[in-house]
Amino acid sequence: MSDVHDVRRGIDVHQGLNGGRRVMVERPDHSRFVSQRGRPGFVQHSYNFHGHDFARRTYVYHGHTYDHFYHGYSYHGININVYAPSRYWGRAYYGWAYNPWITPIHYRWGWFGDPWYGRYGYFFQPYSVYLRPLSGSRITSFRRI
Repeated sequence: MSDVHDVRRGIDVHQGLNGGRRVMVERPDHSRFVSQRGRPGFVQHSYNFHGHDFARRTYVYHGHTYDHFYHGYSYHGININVYAPSRYWGRAYYGWAYNPWITPIHYRWGWFGDPWYGRYGYFFQPYSVYLRPLSGSRITSFRRI
């Protein structure tokens, strides 16, 4: 792993242990150009909206331009940008993910008769009954009956 930082030109080059290289250029208008091998590059423009820091990243991929927006956070003194979706729905839309179901849900998966299932089915063994929806990324909310 190696890093090169040229303050005069505003260039940072990071060579990772996996052989990947990331180049970041800080431009005079404080926007950033970022290029990384195997991924689409982007130009990032930071801005403040109602007292909150955001960044707009403009990507060009296969001739198409698209924007993604990020919300700035500080974590242990390090500033990071977290993806901010362009739309949110009301609490009722997300309620299924946070509230337990009234009765257990029984579901029979459709692949039991497929030829691959006899050999690899053990690795894809779903539960037959779900007592509540998955909470975040914790699989502990599932219970096998």
